[in-house]
Amino acid sequence: MDASQIEKAVTTRARVRISKNNGWAAGVEGIAMGYRATYDNIKVGFVDAEGNYTGEYTMVPRSSVELIGEPEDAEQEDTVTVYGINSDTPVRHLSTIEAQDAAVMNFRHGATIHEYDTTDRNGAPLHVVIAATADQGTVYEFPETPATVPTASSPQAAAPERQITSPAPTGAYAAALKVCRAKGYAHAPNDARMAGLCEDVVQALVGAVSPQLVWEGATEKGLTAKQLLDLCHTDFMAVDDLQWI
Repeated sequence: MDASQIEKAVTTRARVRISKNNGWAAGVEGIAMGYRATYDNIKVGFVDAEGNYTGEYTMVPRSSVELIGEPEDAEQEDTVTVYGINSDTPVRHLSTIEAQDAAVMNFRHGATIHEYDTTDRNGAPLHVVIAATADQGTVYEFPETPATVPTASSPQAAAPERQITSPAPTGAYAAALKVCRAKGYAHAPNDARMAGLCEDVVQALVGAVSPQLVWEGATEKGLTAKQLLDLCHTDFMAVDDLQWI
């Protein structure tokens, strides 16, 4: 992708393809969701068969991302009103895409999703989505039913199956994983325990990352398995960054 196209592609959620020289995600199509200038890479969100964002993404070097057609000239209006669950005062306004992404992210982090259709005082249709946890919640008022908000009747396990798989473990990571499998997680040394964590748990917590690259980055930084697990729960972008160390 040309540098001049980045802002427009990200703003309009343009369709992109990961080029075939990019390893495990080669050939996958998705949407451009962000750009990290420090590493010169694009955040590519995975989509289902209908083109809706699934809540999973990966970071790809800009040179390995190509546009599928030209991004449309479209401005995202702030059409969704957001409230705290205990307040009648709007907290902020988001575009439909931003609100969809926020609802999906809340769902992935354990929030229960409730939604219903209603009307405002003038009779205009509204679709209300409530993302609630044990002690807090967020209310999104959409002017119409969005296509990518997970419904309460569709549990996370029913999401579209991932169409890509990570490559087989190699090198030191494969050796550490073998030790973890042989000794068991509770009795394995830290590097082996962390390999088991990366292989079995990390993708479920933070999305489409490479288990081996996360392990290599965490090992390079001297993290323990517990520290990595804490990071998965508190800062999934930091876990993503471990792939680039």
